[in-house]
Amino acid sequence: MALLKKRSNELSSSPSARVSVSLRVGRDELGLAPDACRKLLGKARLMGAWDHFYADSAFNASLSTHYVNLPHWLALTWDEVALLKLPVGEQHSAWQWLPLVNAAQNPLVHPHVQPYAAWGLGVSPAAA
Repeated sequence: MALLKKRSNELSSSPSARVSVSLRVGRDELGLAPDACRKLLGKARLMGAWDHFYADSAFNASLSTHYVNLPHWLALTWDEVALLKLPVGEQHSAWQWLPLVNAAQNPLVHPHVQPYAAWGLGVSPAAA
């Protein structure tokens, strides 16, 4: 299963604010206590460096943006899933669990997220 979030806000206009610190993400975006977050981070696996290209930017609608994302794969037990307190508010307006195959192919899932689900299925992102 893949946990998907719907962003409530645009990406930050500050390049330094775009750097996601794992503990902050675990605490603020997943609602994990710091000790639980540290424990889970030890299980996370780097998926590689992924390029994201946008036609616009936070600075100018006619200026393109290139992000290099460093996503991590984290397989959770049901007990670990129970620790999540998925906040709805300024950062995310909704959360949804989807089977990986659905997340990889569903046109309602953001095009930059679909390859992550395909990766989790062992499918080459280019073939997804």
